[in-house]
Amino acid sequence: MLHQPVKGLSEAQTFNFPPVRDIFTPDPGYTIIDIDLEGADARVVAWRVGSIRLKAAFLAGLKVHAENAKLMFPASECGEDGMREPTYTKTKKMTHATNYGVTPPTMAAGTGVPLHECKSFLIRWLNANPEIKDWHKEVDFLVQRDRGMSNPTKSDGSIGLTRFETKLSRGNRNRSWRRLPTASFAA
Repeated sequence: MLHQPVKGLSEAQTFNFPPVRDIFTPDPGYTIIDIDLEGADARVVAWRVGSIRLKAAFLAGLKVHAENAKLMFPASECGEDGMREPTYTKTKKMTHATNYGVTPPTMAAGTGVPLHECKSFLIRWLNANPEIKDWHKEVDFLVQRDRGMSNPTKSDGSIGLTRFETKLSRGNRNRSWRRLPTASFAA
């Protein structure tokens, strides 16, 4: 289904694309695969903003969204391990939304969480992670000054997260990492 209305938003404000597998058909003899590094968005944010707490959780091999759930909600809601549903998924959605600058009304519409809870979550998340608030200010400044922004890159065209990749490989012994050319991330 190409269009799914979201409660609280007009039709003009919502448009959801179907999964990529439903749009593209591979050539004969080829298969579309889906590879997802667990917590990839949160990892990039952790290293981009320099969050000691988030980076430590990743390097210790912890499930960062479970750690975030334990930080943000009582054990009666998220469980002792932070994995109890629906709080685990709610935490994951709300932290991503806050990390990328979503406002409480948009978060409420997208998650189904009441507006007052979204406002409270956003304040508590940014207070617990002041580096993210600083990153938001940096992004706002760059967009105002340059009319856009990009992630740091190096002279060889690779993404400027070598330290991230090196430390990440130590925390995930079964994965090998290499610097990827910027073009790899182009849409």
